[in-house]
Amino acid sequence: MKKILQVGPVASGKQQSFGGMQAYMEGLLDTNLSSRYHVFLLNTSVPPIYKKIRLLRPFLTLVFLSKLVYYLLLERPDIAHIHMTEGLNGRGNIEKRLFACLCRWANTKIVLHLHGATLNDFYRNNTAYFSRMLNSSDRNIVLARSWQKLFSATVEVAKINVIPNAIWFSDYDYSARDSKELPVKILFIGAVGKRKGLSDLGEAISLLGNNIRQKIHLDIVGPEEFNGELKEMTLLFLKLGVSNISTFHGPVFGDAKMEFYKRSDIFILPSRNESFGIVNLEAMSASLP
Repeated sequence: MKKILQVGPVASGKQQSFGGMQAYMEGLLDTNLSSRYHVFLLNTSVPPIYKKIRLLRPFLTLVFLSKLVYYLLLERPDIAHIHMTEGLNGRGNIEKRLFACLCRWANTKIVLHLHGATLNDFYRNNTAYFSRMLNSSDRNIVLARSWQKLFSATVEVAKINVIPNAIWFSDYDYSARDSKELPVKILFIGAVGKRKGLSDLGEAISLLGNNIRQKIHLDIVGPEEFNGELKEMTLLFLKLGVSNISTFHGPVFGDAKMEFYKRSDIFILPSRNESFGIVNLEAMSASLP
């Protein structure tokens, strides 16, 4: 039985996961993959303390690298499936590059799974670096054909495979709410900040007439993407005069998140950049327009 080392973030202990890559990882590990392969997990989830105190982050990278060396030397995996985003912060990107270098040293096949929302921009701004990284791996998985077409200009086409995101849709089998019930509940699930278009959404709602605004309510579910953005968005909604018809709930998980899908009428995700949003699949599975 072949051995596969999965490298990516999943929830552990009291730490809950929020984000597309984490949701995909957890869904993947919940399949029958382990019945056909011997699967190991190197969990690269970053605890909150390391996000708040960034000077500590390199020490966490050392921990990850130590665990990777352990798996490579003692478990000898045949394939390392490394999940990564683009260079929204340079440290995370360099970290995954180090993972790949160690795997190559250990003669372990490398599969890079690219989840980032702004990969196209990162590629255009770092073409040489990005191309070397993808060409040095054995396979690369992207979420859309447009990325395959873009990267094939400098990366071997045979090394780029398109595999869209997926979820267990049966978990979201809900009946629609009564369309006559007011207010109409609009649901936003995602990282709170400008990149997900939340500021644009607030401005758009502020342009609606008072008679329409009185008939809607916006539920905002998710953690802030970067420190200070929750406060920034809260103040913006207050300034725009839409705070009375919107609620910031913070991140919710499991049954609590399912309940938001169940009781909402409309889902909205006005992202400025998106790869293949897991929440879009969740909303469609919950029969939300």
